[in-house]
Amino acid sequence: MVALVIAGLALRCRIDGEDGSRESVADPTAANTPPAPAMATRGTATAPPTAAAMARGTTTGPGTATHPTTATPSASGTVAPATPGTPAGITTLPPPAVTILGLDVHPIDATGGEDGRGNRVPAVRPVALDVRAEAWGGRALDPVLEVGDLRFHHYSHPEIGVLRYVAADLEALPAGAPVSVRWRGDGRDRIPVVQALQVAP
Repeated sequence: MVALVIAGLALRCRIDGEDGSRESVADPTAANTPPAPAMATRGTATAPPTAAAMARGTTTGPGTATHPTTATPSASGTVAPATPGTPAGITTLPPPAVTILGLDVHPIDATGGEDGRGNRVPAVRPVALDVRAEAWGGRALDPVLEVGDLRFHHYSHPEIGVLRYVAADLEALPAGAPVSVRWRGDGRDRIPVVQALQVAP
């Protein structure tokens, strides 16, 4: 009986010893496993803008330029054009409209006049070329009278709405030639006066 009790105690001690040794042994792979990288929680990484997007002016954010595509009203209420080379807030206006009423050619008492070729010469048979209009608005350039190939630059205002040029010789005027007034040298603002000059003998 005593032998059976001693054998049972010995078996119990053996079992307890094996359980303790298993608890003390650590996983050999746990010490060599690196910790998992921590995930960023602040901010979101974004790719830099492409060159094509920056050229179109569609990128936004620090350090990127945007290109406006619409005109911006100025303080006066006018809309400034967005074309390259035009300062903001400045608009270009067409020249004031002029309503021509007619042309009067008549003799005048004068000692000299123009020959239509850029010269002032002594008068032979001087005549006045009066261009009548409702009004002549102020412009930066002086009006030039064109009679065919002739050009008259010197003028006066004998009365409201009249530009008077003096031709030195009636005989030098080309009968039937078109008559017009222009300001610019390229003639883009030319205004017809009469289609054919009528010269009385």
